[in-house]
Amino acid sequence: AKLAPSGSGPAIKLVGIENFGILGFDVDASGKDVAIEMSGYLNRTSLKDLTVSGFSKVGVAMKGVVGFSNDEIVLEKLDLRGSGTTTAGIHFTSGENGSSRIKVLNCRLFGPQEKGILFETDITYIEMRENIIADADVGMSFPGGPLTLKDVQILNTTFYKCRRGGIILEQMPAPSGGVSGSGGLVISRNLFAQVNGPELLIENDFDDKKFDRFFSTDGGGVDQNWSDRQQASDIKAGQREIIHRENQRVPSVEFSSTDDSSPDFLTLKKNVPYAQIGGAKLNTKPYIGARPAK
Repeated sequence: AKLAPSGSGPAIKLVGIENFGILGFDVDASGKDVAIEMSGYLNRTSLKDLTVSGFSKVGVAMKGVVGFSNDEIVLEKLDLRGSGTTTAGIHFTSGENGSSRIKVLNCRLFGPQEKGILFETDITYIEMRENIIADADVGMSFPGGPLTLKDVQILNTTFYKCRRGGIILEQMPAPSGGVSGSGGLVISRNLFAQVNGPELLIENDFDDKKFDRFFSTDGGGVDQNWSDRQQASDIKAGQREIIHRENQRVPSVEFSSTDDSSPDFLTLKKNVPYAQIGGAKLNTKPYIGARPAK
């Protein structure tokens, strides 16, 4: 079934609606800046198995969206593809609140795009796993700030052809500690392929030791990230090292397919060392990146 409403407003707009789901639609957002707009308290609201295309700026605009513990907002298996060079696949901005209790699972964000996921608000209890961010200027961008980043998990994500870098923060996160402070950050089992900049960059006032305090101490923190970028991170340039072992920087990442119209897009080739990794934490997959080997 296809959703293709007329007019210039979003194809889907959800404001303060609970326990609501949209499943299995082709969303045609041609002629619209934003395909899907969500705001307010949206606990137990979910978007699943959607193909979203045609938008000129943003695929999913999240404006101060809030779920509750065990009643999270879920974006799952969304294919987001704009009409040209878009602003972002998913864009978090502030409303009455920051954004909290959200899961972004198994989504594919196709470019060309300036940012795959763009955060311009405080975020707490955000789980992002098994996503593909392809053909972007920056994979995940955190401009402005300092922003509060509390219990943010970036897991089993494939960053592919990101021109400036994988994850870029303009400022150090807001101070750690307390109920509302930053902390609990996990960056684990992510794959950086043909990323022309650093895997993790803090553009201003970077302090490596202070940044360590933001990582989770009981959930893996930084673990098993792999990259085909050969240069080690330059701490003096604000690049935080998240590739901890020399063998996790490989000459190239081998995929079964790099055709973004293929269902096997960015699945791993068999028998590569990053296709089978043990010691999974936080229910991560036993491989690196978003898609298992075929």
